[in-house]
Amino acid sequence: MSFDLGADGVLRWQPWQQLAWLVHGFSTRAAGDFSALDRDRVHWSGEEFPLAMLRQIHSDSLHVIAAASDNVAPPLPEGDGLLAGASGVLVGVRTADCLPLLLVDRRSRAVAAVHAGWRGSALAIAARAVEKLTREMGARPEDLEAVIGPGIGVCCYEVGEDVAGQFADTFDHAVAERDGRPHLDLAAVNRQQLQEAGVPEAQIHLSGMCTQCLAGQFYSYRREGDKAGRMLAVVGVRAELGDGLDGPLSCG
Repeated sequence: MSFDLGADGVLRWQPWQQLAWLVHGFSTRAAGDFSALDRDRVHWSGEEFPLAMLRQIHSDSLHVIAAASDNVAPPLPEGDGLLAGASGVLVGVRTADCLPLLLVDRRSRAVAAVHAGWRGSALAIAARAVEKLTREMGARPEDLEAVIGPGIGVCCYEVGEDVAGQFADTFDHAVAERDGRPHLDLAAVNRQQLQEAGVPEAQIHLSGMCTQCLAGQFYSYRREGDKAGRMLAVVGVRAELGDGLDGPLSCG
């Protein structure tokens, strides 16, 4: 299985496109710059949806959207992950090298969007999201599916010895030496966290796309600095189909 790039400039995970009730995706440069935080709605998949976001601070703080009326509007609370058990609202995170992680439970219809940079990853934000989905939203780790979208790859993510030291002894093969300098594999770190939290390995999917390498497709803070735009990753349940059966999406 792989990703499809739509005409709207959004990458979507093929198996999730078969779920009529689910909306998701990872934007590319072609979809525009989502740097602005002054929005509470977004056009996605040809429709307009309420959008909940956070003021991201590279933490392990997670917030829950329990009802569509809880939609987070500016001024935004701080944190790096949003969980939704309500239909009709998308939860989203913005990235420009950090990893966007989407979690979906087909049984409970609970979903989450997580922003995982090295600080959040060092705090095990992916595992914390699994735990919170389980504890507060009725999900089960073994039912969760995870898709890790485009982010800076180990090929380009050179870090200092202080950062590398926070991962080298805990995560298998997370730190690689390249030209005598440590490089961090954020995707491997988060994949291992998800597995240790109970998500089956076969249900964890990585895009394998490096935001720094693929300059024509993605924004990259490491490459562009403060001028870098932001991609948006979202997930949510359609209001009119939140209680429906799994099945292919029919657009009429």
